[in-house]
Amino acid sequence: MFAEGKRGSSFIEIVGFIGAVLIFIGVVWLIASNWHQIPNVLKITILLVSIFSSLASGFFAKVNDYSKIARGLFVLGSLLYIASVFLIAQIFSTSTTIQGITWLVLLCWIGVVLIAYSLDSSENIFLGMTAFLIWFILQCASFFAEEREMTFGILAIGLLGIGVLFYSLNLLHKNTGHHFSGVYRFWTTFYFLTLAYLLSFQSILPLFWENTISFETGLFFVLGFCFFALIVFLISVILSLSKSQIKLSEVFYFIGIILVFILLLSFSGLSSGSTGNCYSKNCYDFRSSNECNSAPNKLGCTWTTDYCQNEYNPLRESTENSCKNYENQKENCLNNELCQWEANFNPRAEAPFILWFIWIVVNIFFIGFILFILAYGKNVGSEAIVNLGIGFFILDIITRYIGFILRFRGYNSLAVLFITGGVLIIGGGWLISKWRKKLIMETEKNE
Repeated sequence: MFAEGKRGSSFIEIVGFIGAVLIFIGVVWLIASNWHQIPNVLKITILLVSIFSSLASGFFAKVNDYSKIARGLFVLGSLLYIASVFLIAQIFSTSTTIQGITWLVLLCWIGVVLIAYSLDSSENIFLGMTAFLIWFILQCASFFAEEREMTFGILAIGLLGIGVLFYSLNLLHKNTGHHFSGVYRFWTTFYFLTLAYLLSFQSILPLFWENTISFETGLFFVLGFCFFALIVFLISVILSLSKSQIKLSEVFYFIGIILVFILLLSFSGLSSGSTGNCYSKNCYDFRSSNECNSAPNKLGCTWTTDYCQNEYNPLRESTENSCKNYENQKENCLNNELCQWEANFNPRAEAPFILWFIWIVVNIFFIGFILFILAYGKNVGSEAIVNLGIGFFILDIITRYIGFILRFRGYNSLAVLFITGGVLIIGGGWLISKWRKKLIMETEKNE
């Protein structure tokens, strides 16, 4: 996973990573248990010394040909750095809002990536990219929280932009012969497979474009990031083609995949609002005095010092019952001034045809995309990508199986499903094992 060409971790490598994790837990636990008794200056000193000691020890271990122990110590140093960012923030009582936490995660991934490049640590690049993903999602959540609406389709477009950026970094590192190229290639594949997997859920499809797109900070942040990723992509492709590092066909394949993802995300908008529940409006839903005062009179809302409260309303129960009649009827629900719509998916309710159709199309694409990834991993000689593709294939089978169990709850239906599941596990496990072994052998020939 971390480095291409590895056939497995040796015993000393596994021991090194286990030791690094145990030391990290021990140090953090020791500091946390005595946190309030330690002076602030001493707290910061202990954290900085711990980070420096771990990284310095790893450097000297690497110089003295103990590279596998060094890798564990480098990861330990980065984990201590991440813990230190949050602990020092606690000392100075920084903001605990979503944006405040986002700034801390930003410092985390930047610091870990700098450590990775300074010490040539693939593991820290992997850790840094994980922190980067968390930062991006938190930043989007922070912007959308200010606007009170989260459009998941826009977030999905942003994740697609991250995949483009990582593919570009893969090409740029490949041009210089840097071994981080394999790590970025793995992350690119992981992002696209994860996005395709999320699209394959029937319960998620109606939610992607449920909220109205507003031209606010969140949208501009995502579009700006995607524009930056596109510029880096164009530069990396031009350089790679000039140095004959990639074929033009690979670029066309990649662009085609991006366009198909965009098409599927747009296509999912047809199912927006197709499933959901209709609820009676509540005075507590109005967050400002203007909203509260303009609420329907039948709700009996009154604005107090800082919130909108309900007065006694004998008609409320009948209102709630009438709104419940509009399940999976978004337009009728919104036409009633006393009702509010909430998009969700009820596995027991009958899904509309358009949702079934889109779900089938997306799942056919997902299976086809997995097969494409397997072929790609075999052609580039990457065992990690082949294993990733097979892992998502197994995950898809398990997910669909669990979905059928949730939908068909009768005794006879469950019995058939359990028997079918047992056959799939026994027979499928044997076939997948042989399939994986064959793919790995073919992958080794292409290295």
